[in-house]
Amino acid sequence: MRAFAPALFCLLAGAASAEGLPAFYSVTGVSADDRLNLRAAPNVQGAILGALEPDARGVEVIRFSEDGKWAQLNLSEGVVWVSARYLAREEGAEWWQGETALSCHGTEPFWSLAYAPEAGASFTAMGQEAQPLAIAWSALPQGGHLGVLGWRFAGEGAEGFATLRRELCSDGMSDRLYGITLDLFLAGTGAPLGLRGCCALRR
Repeated sequence: MRAFAPALFCLLAGAASAEGLPAFYSVTGVSADDRLNLRAAPNVQGAILGALEPDARGVEVIRFSEDGKWAQLNLSEGVVWVSARYLAREEGAEWWQGETALSCHGTEPFWSLAYAPEAGASFTAMGQEAQPLAIAWSALPQGGHLGVLGWRFAGEGAEGFATLRRELCSDGMSDRLYGITLDLFLAGTGAPLGLRGCCALRR
């Protein structure tokens, strides 16, 4: 039994860390004259795809490896991994508490949704101007289900609702992965829309 304890601890630690993802992290413990390697796989044999500066901040982590030793990042380089021992979570509320700005998008048709706690949400369809979405209310599920947020849009212009949940998401057009999946339903922008897309945290 003792022989399995360290591995079990790592798995539990990784699962616990995943509860709050995606989230912003900072690079820590890297010498000023060194950089943190971005790798193609969660191991030291993975090809080096780039590097983070030793003082990098606002790095979005979308998931950890099963052993909790590696973190997958949402970067323009695509799917990359870094050693989790050199990352420290930044202070701030969980994204589903509505206090973190989000940038969401989808394809077929192309569209985007921007959210900022102070400004609210806006929806942009390809070739059209951004349309404000008034969030009448937001809610979290009962029972302590973390990583899910609901919005209700009402007021002048478009109305509808959206659900955001912690789930890996691919836009189908790139090698990137996202940590939040958005289901969006709108009326008042033309024909009623039912859309699915991906969201990233933003500053």
